[in-house]
Amino acid sequence: MTSSETNWDAIVIGGGHNGLVAAATLAKSGRKVLLLEAGKEVGGAARTEEFAPGFRVSSVAHLLNRLHPDVVKTLELERHGLKIERGDLVPSIALSKDGPLVLH
Repeated sequence: MTSSETNWDAIVIGGGHNGLVAAATLAKSGRKVLLLEAGKEVGGAARTEEFAPGFRVSSVAHLLNRLHPDVVKTLELERHGLKIERGDLVPSIALSKDGPLVLH
């Protein structure tokens, strides 16, 4: 690495949805940001996983109703494909290949 590659304005530890919002907001304001995530994928509660061939879902998608509308607007998340369904209209179920079935 050259010295210019190691000069960060901010280092965000954790690539969950909150870390991604923080990193994106800082980057959008012109900061040079390094995002570090220990897991295989970033996204936290916003991550979608394939639980069976051809079937993708976020097992905690119902928590995204806590995503502040200003964040959605500032980061233009709808333009990038974000769609949030109202939880009171859509019954949800979390399926896990490694654990019990959870009904919401």
